[in-house]
Amino acid sequence: MKPDFPLITITEGQWLDIIETEPTKASISSINALSKTNDLLIDRNLNSWKMKLAPKDKIAPTTFFFSKVFPILVPVKITWIKSDKYLLDDVKKEIKYCIEKDDDILTQFIEPKPLINKINYCNDFESILKVLNDWIFKTEHNKEL
Repeated sequence: MKPDFPLITITEGQWLDIIETEPTKASISSINALSKTNDLLIDRNLNSWKMKLAPKDKIAPTTFFFSKVFPILVPVKITWIKSDKYLLDDVKKEIKYCIEKDDDILTQFIEPKPLINKINYCNDFESILKVLNDWIFKTEHNKEL
């Protein structure tokens, strides 16, 4: 069983991101880091998921050594573990908490209060996704950078 993409990810209650499609490759350092985090991954059906990443093949010692210096991508095997069903209000609460705790990364193009107000008016997953993309991830400001 797999989630229904895209996913909204909330990392340790402090960072938001969107995963558009299932990853097929990841850097060795991210495999190690992601295996230690407690990310909340929420799909469009408001199901929460845990993701366990592992390299598909054994990593050669030289590849592992060079991955400390260069971001080497390797094919990954993903195990999806379905957790709880979330209510829309709970998802919005988690997102608003991240925005409130943000240090001008998520809110570099919009102040926290108006962004939180936009999240408050969302009535489904798609509208939340649209707000996040329009004001954080795919803004016109980001395209200029």
